[in-house]
Amino acid sequence: MSYVTFQAYGYYTSGIWRVILNVAALLGVMVHEFSHLVVTLICGLPVEALKIRWRHPKTHEIAPNGAVGTGDFPHLSFIKGFMICFAPLLVSTFLIFGCMDIIFTIETTWFIQAGAIFFIVSLVLGAAPSQKDLSNLARSVANDPLLGLAQASCYGLSVYIGVRFIDFSTLTLTFEFMYYALYFLASIVIYFVFFLSVKWTSRGIKAIYRKLSVGDNISSNKSLTRKRIKSKKDPRENEGEWW
Repeated sequence: MSYVTFQAYGYYTSGIWRVILNVAALLGVMVHEFSHLVVTLICGLPVEALKIRWRHPKTHEIAPNGAVGTGDFPHLSFIKGFMICFAPLLVSTFLIFGCMDIIFTIETTWFIQAGAIFFIVSLVLGAAPSQKDLSNLARSVANDPLLGLAQASCYGLSVYIGVRFIDFSTLTLTFEFMYYALYFLASIVIYFVFFLSVKWTSRGIKAIYRKLSVGDNISSNKSLTRKRIKSKKDPRENEGEWW
């Protein structure tokens, strides 16, 4: 749960407000963990467990919490760790913008607006990355810092290209947050095109270099190796074969 959750729980320690916070926090935890789950599966990492609890597993007090157990950490790159870590924050931000569109731009009934406000509260309570999420991100960076730097640079460049050269304002969409979602998806697509192009180009250059270096080594070894010449026997030594 986020920092806002702890502050809210510390202030509203009992009564009806505590019950409302518990229900809102549970909804926020569900969005948080399902965001982790979906992005983890998209990244191709195995999911070992999905847990959403109403009570704390040790103290058994009412404290909504959850976790997504993932494996294959030795192969977790920076970009995958970054996406998994901040998936709840990103998804919650888009949903909050969507709820604000419902409240301020669409004519609806009062209970739908109240439900949207309650959903915003739940998203705020569960949006921030947990300490475990941040530690997993640090772990992914430690796996290969050079690759992490390359991926971060490629994604930063893709975001710049998407914002600078792509214009979705000509499209007519129902909600305003959909424009931000499109820019995000465009940056992801540009990242994969750019990073995979750099990756396979570098692999091709390395393969050509290895082939040329192996060819040079073979030719140099041939020049340094003395040819073995087979001696010819005198025909008189094998007179019987001549008959």
